[in-house]
Amino acid sequence: MSFACQLLQCQNQTLAAVTSPNSVFRMYHLAPHSPYDPLHLVPKLLNQAGAQGLDSRGAFVIHVPSAIYVWIGKSCVSVMADKARAVVFQIIRYEMALGPVVTIKEGEESLEF
Repeated sequence: MSFACQLLQCQNQTLAAVTSPNSVFRMYHLAPHSPYDPLHLVPKLLNQAGAQGLDSRGAFVIHVPSAIYVWIGKSCVSVMADKARAVVFQIIRYEMALGPVVTIKEGEESLEF
């Protein structure tokens, strides 16, 4: 049942991006899939996206209409940062996202970001 709900949510996100590409703003954080397998990192959609959700220990993927940002916290381990970069290509493929992919390290954010 849970998997079916995830598929429906994914379909809704994809259709929303296709029908209204200017309203796309999603933020994902990389987290363990379950406490039993902490090394299997997956993107988890944040319900309330914004700067207050960023954590120095993590890696985040921010999808806006003009770009896809990979934000890497100062205390983020390299495995998590690498997985975040791989997630970008999943978003491009499955959500039909466009735009440049920009990697940003914590403390080096541009005004545009």
